[in-house]
Amino acid sequence: MILIRGNIFPTVPCSLFPTISNLNQEKYLMDADKRKILSALCHGAIFLSTTIVSLGIPIAILLLTNDSVVKSNAKESLNFHINIYIYAIIFGILISLLIGIPLLVLLAIISFVMPIIAILNVINNPNKPYCYPFIFRLF
Repeated sequence: MILIRGNIFPTVPCSLFPTISNLNQEKYLMDADKRKILSALCHGAIFLSTTIVSLGIPIAILLLTNDSVVKSNAKESLNFHINIYIYAIIFGILISLLIGIPLLVLLAIISFVMPIIAILNVINNPNKPYCYPFIFRLF
């Protein structure tokens, strides 16, 4: 028994209580899981909707989080979504020249495959933001 400030507490082996390093490690793992989820949600927002919702989710995450990696992923996701919309408008105009149809098909494939690659990269390496290739970065 140990007497601490007039209270009597039984002695408990230290192995029953997590150490400081274990607490930091658990906090880090929780932060990594939160980072994975938020980053994957940013990149996967295009699958939830092709309207303003797909832009709103990364914007909301960008404004609400303090994590720099998640913010970078949200910005990159916004840039990708905006690029897809711009390319869709341009290729839609090019339909009159008949070159727009294959370009729109290619754009549909790219807009489906690239976010999946981004989600897999963010889940496998949550400490590094994913950068889409061949896009114009507005943010």
